[in-house]
Amino acid sequence: MALCCKDRSAGAVGRGGPFALAYNSSMKIKTSITLSREVLAELDRLVSAGTNRSRLIERAVREFIANTKREQRDAADRATLNAHHEKFSRVMEETLDYQSGGG
Repeated sequence: MALCCKDRSAGAVGRGGPFALAYNSSMKIKTSITLSREVLAELDRLVSAGTNRSRLIERAVREFIANTKREQRDAADRATLNAHHEKFSRVMEETLDYQSGGG
């Protein structure tokens, strides 16, 4: 079953209309991108048998998204640690003191 994405009116795909409940996350939507000749040439060199440009680009974008989310999560974790470093340091010192028999 193919759905046309040209209709941008209310009720069309992506607008919460009649097709919203039938949305499948594996459904592909055709789009257009502009790449430099150099990038396209490299892409074509990397495309192997059994795959195509779209699959390779989708995989690269998914990896980019995953990396970006991980970097954002790590930055948020660092910010939390930095905001509470004095408390963490004090607790660590107390723990080490207790473990060494000094407490």
